[in-house]
Amino acid sequence: MRRSGVIIYRAIGLGAGLILTVLVLWPSVVRADFDAGVQHFKQGRYSQAIREFKNLAELGHIRSLFNVGLMYDQGWGVARDPYMASTWYRLAAMRGDPRAQYNLGLISMQGRGVELSYSKAEAWFLKAADQDYARAQHNLGIMYYEGLGKVERNYDKGMQWLHWAKMNGFKKGRNDLTPFGLTVTKAELYERPGWEGLIFPLTDSG
Repeated sequence: MRRSGVIIYRAIGLGAGLILTVLVLWPSVVRADFDAGVQHFKQGRYSQAIREFKNLAELGHIRSLFNVGLMYDQGWGVARDPYMASTWYRLAAMRGDPRAQYNLGLISMQGRGVELSYSKAEAWFLKAADQDYARAQHNLGIMYYEGLGKVERNYDKGMQWLHWAKMNGFKKGRNDLTPFGLTVTKAELYERPGWEGLIFPLTDSG
């Protein structure tokens, strides 16, 4: 079966009514559709953006899975739904997307759409941090340094992760160990070639 440049082989039921498809994607078509979604988002056409992203997400496109989660999280083009956001994030996170793993860490600390759990936040941050995702490394550093939640305080481990975050380009924290907030105020576009998509700025305070 062919649809919009995609060869579909079989569908897998995933719960919450979501369908993920094992497929062979035509890269040029996928890239064009994804870029169209990004452009719609930049120009404020959120309902059109999420339509593009969701079409690709339902076919297993990882960055689109993440973007759909973010748009449900922020209420862009759809009603804000923390549970649906966490569901889409998890699909991307389980396929190795560090941004989705990082966001699951954030919402686990906030109890939005998932159980409030610092231990689960730590676990998701670790998955992203192990991929050199600086935002997750910074938050891990703070968690260990401050002993947040039930995470055991470990100054040495905290400083080590803060150091790695700085080495990997994290700039907002300045390693001053000021307690960080958890309020996400906006989204930004991540422009590094090959990783275009929507991401949270790290625990941004303004």
